[in-house]
Amino acid sequence: MVSGQYLSGAGQDIQLRVTVASPAPTTLIVIQNLPAGTVIESASPAFNQYNAGKGEVKWLLTHVSQGSYNLSLHLPLPLPSGGISGEIRYKDPASGRLTNLPVRP
Repeated sequence: MVSGQYLSGAGQDIQLRVTVASPAPTTLIVIQNLPAGTVIESASPAFNQYNAGKGEVKWLLTHVSQGSYNLSLHLPLPLPSGGISGEIRYKDPASGRLTNLPVRP
């Protein structure tokens, strides 16, 4: 139903693709974990929340439909390989259960 894949998981540009199948959940919460204190120069789309102390970036994607969504961060300093992880949270439209989907580079 929902899957995540890193297109780029190291360096200065972090890119995560979220793919949604039908039936699509109405809302997705995408969490990007970075090393604590990481500075973010830009994000596309703009994130909803960033806790620099924890290195946690959150996007709230609403009115989700079937298809792919690309989320990207540009950092001033490159991150080493293996320094990040992600998570996608959504409510399964069929069962109503909250699903936590880990994403690794």
